[in-house]
Amino acid sequence: MNYRMQESGWDGTGAGAQEDPYSPAPRTPSWSSAQPRVFYQIRDLLLQATEIPLSEGAASRALNDYGMFTFRSTGRYPTWSEVRLDPRAVVELQRSALRTDMLPSVFVVETPQGRVWYDNAASKGPLPVARGDRPENIGEFEDMASGNIPSYTPEELEGLIDFAALQPKRTGASRARLRFDPDQLSEFFRERWRQRLREEPAQLNNLVSEFIAKANQSFSGGGAATDADAWISQRMRSEARYATLYGNMDPSESEDEYLDGYLQPVSQFGLRASDANEQVIRGLSSGAAPASFAQSLQTTPEVVGLGQGPFSRRFAQMISRLGPLQKA
Repeated sequence: MNYRMQESGWDGTGAGAQEDPYSPAPRTPSWSSAQPRVFYQIRDLLLQATEIPLSEGAASRALNDYGMFTFRSTGRYPTWSEVRLDPRAVVELQRSALRTDMLPSVFVVETPQGRVWYDNAASKGPLPVARGDRPENIGEFEDMASGNIPSYTPEELEGLIDFAALQPKRTGASRARLRFDPDQLSEFFRERWRQRLREEPAQLNNLVSEFIAKANQSFSGGGAATDADAWISQRMRSEARYATLYGNMDPSESEDEYLDGYLQPVSQFGLRASDANEQVIRGLSSGAAPASFAQSLQTTPEVVGLGQGPFSRRFAQMISRLGPLQKA
C-alpha cells in the first residue's frame, strides 16, 4: 500500500518519483511508532489469519501503509475490528506477500503476441490485472513516450511475483503453537456477541480459550487457519438465545440483514440504550414484518413517554382540548 511510485520501485526516493495525494506527510508518525502495542497486536492477529506466508517485516510495512491511509482519511488509526472487517487490509497483506505491492501501478509485458498493459492498483486485488494492448485511461500515462513506463518479459514478471505465496501454509508435523492476544480476542468476541445476541457474553474468557484451542488444533493438524469471525458466528448459532432471536428469520436473509430490520426503526426514536435494546429483542423474537414492527413502536410506553409518534400527538391534543386541570 505504498502510495509513491518511481521507475524502479516504490520508495519515492529516485528520479521520476511522483507523490500521490494520499502519501503520508513527512512529519506524520507511522502507526507502529504512534501506537506500538496496538499495532503489533493487530499485525500478529492478521498474520495468524492469513492463508499465505508473510514475513513480519512485510506485514509491518503493509499495515503501516494501511494505517496511514486510514489516519489521513479519518484523523485516527484504525481499530482491530475495523482492520479485521475491511477487505482492503487483507488484500494489502496479500499484495505484500506476493511482492506485487513493489511493482509499479502500471507496467507493460512484452509477449510474443504483442504488448500487454497491466493495472496494479490495490483496488483490483492482490495480482495485477491485464488490460490488453492499450488501457482506457491511457491519458494518465502520457510519459510512456519518455520511457518511464516499466517493461518486463513474462519471465521477468514471473520472477518478481512470488506465486508460491498463493499456496496454503505448510504446517507439517510442527508442534509450534499459534500466538494470540487474549485481550484483543475478548474485545472482538464481546462486540460480536453484543451486536448479534443483544447481551453480554456470560463466559467471555471461556470463549477465548475455546477459540485458541480450536485454532491450535487446526494448526497442528495441518488444516486451514481458523477465522475468528467465522468461529464466533458459528459458536453463537449453537446458543439457545440465538434460536429465540433468529428462529423466525427467513432463510434467504443473513443475521445482519434480519437484525437491521429492527435496529433501524428503533434508532429513530432516541430511546435509552436499555429500552432500545429491549425493543430490538422484542422485534427479533416476534419475527414481525419491519413495517408492522415500526408501527407498533409508536404505542409502546417508552416511545409514548418521549412525546413522539402519532399516538402521543393525538393524546397531547386530547389533553389540550380538556383545558387546564383543576385542583381537587
